[in-house]
Amino acid sequence: VAIGLVAEARIAEAVGVAPGGLAMQVSAGLERLSLPVRIPVGLAADRLLDAMRLDKKRSGNELRFSLLRDLGIAARDGDHWTVAAPDRAAILQALRDSGAA
Repeated sequence: VAIGLVAEARIAEAVGVAPGGLAMQVSAGLERLSLPVRIPVGLAADRLLDAMRLDKKRSGNELRFSLLRDLGIAARDGDHWTVAAPDRAAILQALRDSGAA
């Protein structure tokens, strides 16, 4: 869960939902709790993205994420608590920045 929080904070930054630096704040807080914040070595970003297509938050073929606008403030899409993030390149880069190959 902690790794996913950091990755989603990076996605939020990449797609313009959150300000720069949010992922670092989230990561630092989780590290203080001795939680893992990096994707384990050997996991490929494109394979992780493929696996996300099975996630309960997806809507049809659309990937949706629980993104933060800022610490403690969730981004919303109308009545939905998830936000569409259609920019595949931004998602892949966020995953790579989180440690994926």
